[in-house]
Amino acid sequence: MKCRSGPISAFSSFNYELLLGGGKRRLVLFVLVLVLGILASAVPSGASTVGCAGASGGPFDFTSLTAALNAPGALMNNTITLSGICTESAVIFGAQNLNIIGTPGAALMDPGGSAIGAVLEIDNSQGMNVRTLRIQLSARTAATGIPGVAVNSSTVHLFQCQIEGAAGSDGIDISGPNADVRIHGGIIENNNDGQGNGEGVFVQGPGAILFLLSDEAGNCPLIQGSGDSGIWATATGAHVAIPPIRGCATIQNNFTGIQLNLGATVGIGVSQTTPGAVQLLNNTVGVLAYTGAHFGISGPALIQGNTQNGLRLRTNGGGAIGPAPDGPSGPTIQQNGTSTVFVCCTLPAAISIVGNSHLEFDGGLVTNNPAPGVFIDDDSSVRFIGPVTITRNTIGLEVADVSSAVLFFAPSISGNATMDMVCGPDSTAHGDLSAVGKINCPQFRPQLNAVTPPPRNRKVIP
Repeated sequence: MKCRSGPISAFSSFNYELLLGGGKRRLVLFVLVLVLGILASAVPSGASTVGCAGASGGPFDFTSLTAALNAPGALMNNTITLSGICTESAVIFGAQNLNIIGTPGAALMDPGGSAIGAVLEIDNSQGMNVRTLRIQLSARTAATGIPGVAVNSSTVHLFQCQIEGAAGSDGIDISGPNADVRIHGGIIENNNDGQGNGEGVFVQGPGAILFLLSDEAGNCPLIQGSGDSGIWATATGAHVAIPPIRGCATIQNNFTGIQLNLGATVGIGVSQTTPGAVQLLNNTVGVLAYTGAHFGISGPALIQGNTQNGLRLRTNGGGAIGPAPDGPSGPTIQQNGTSTVFVCCTLPAAISIVGNSHLEFDGGLVTNNPAPGVFIDDDSSVRFIGPVTITRNTIGLEVADVSSAVLFFAPSISGNATMDMVCGPDSTAHGDLSAVGKINCPQFRPQLNAVTPPPRNRKVIP
């Protein structure tokens, strides 16, 4: 049962570090760990077959996945190949090196009724692999909803699986401690209870981590159509990782693409050689971090068409945006803020920073947004540490309500429709204006509270 709010004790989870420049050894180590993890998931020696409704071929060892899992020795060093449509709720507890492989057309179907837990529940298991299996949820009420997959304190790889939601469902629920789920390709879609509250993936700390990665053929995960969030990570120690090596995802057409709260973090890294490997498209908000949560976005990710905000920080949220580990390109943030309808807590903007929140902006392009490029409000702050370009928005940079902006290394803020930089009477800004166009900032002071700028090659991913 997932818990969406309330304080949770801190736990030290795995956090990868990406250093901009001088980080090659860490990247090599990360690749080594990733490769070893995949090798460890090789098919073990035991094998059995399951033939459910509509299965062709045979004979089969079992007629349900539950029967196969209950066989002596089935949970240790075994491969179960599933054919046909299995309508059941299956539970795996204490497995070691277990593979479940779906043949073409194979599916695990929510039986409906009184089934609890999940369609596929995996508890206290290590080296679990699920391949090419469709998991289909049934329509349920919000009170009786179950996820397609529940992972508790387990390590699980999902390869090219398709998780089809319905009313009253989440796609995957992950809870710690020591939960590590890696999604390689596949689709997670249409998780919605009909009341705007359904997650593609729900990650709850402490000590729970989600990786989004390509599969062996280079296919990336697709997470779409969730009534609430494509991904929701909550509590200190909950972490979402999309690394620059083999990491990729498209997260689209959800209410929120990635939502973070209560100290959760996301690290998105995109290599210069794979521009657009991460795309956050056509959500209401692309990434939302609040109540102590933090996002880090490095390299040429695409954040586009999100109707309220491409990126939003509020209520003590923190963020960092910067160039790739292997080149100068940062994210492209464009065509966001199209909505004319007010949604909680902020006005439309490509990047919104409100409620005592802070952003470090070290590289990227903010362009063609029919709203302010960067909007800072309610005792919040931003530091631009070039190369940053903000152009062709209604307003480039707007600083309001006791907020502040600092400009280092000549960020380019020009060519915006009405004003390039505007400050409210109770807000301040200082720094380098040499690449800023039209300014209306009465409290601007070039040397006010001057500070030494941070080093350019610094960490931007938590």
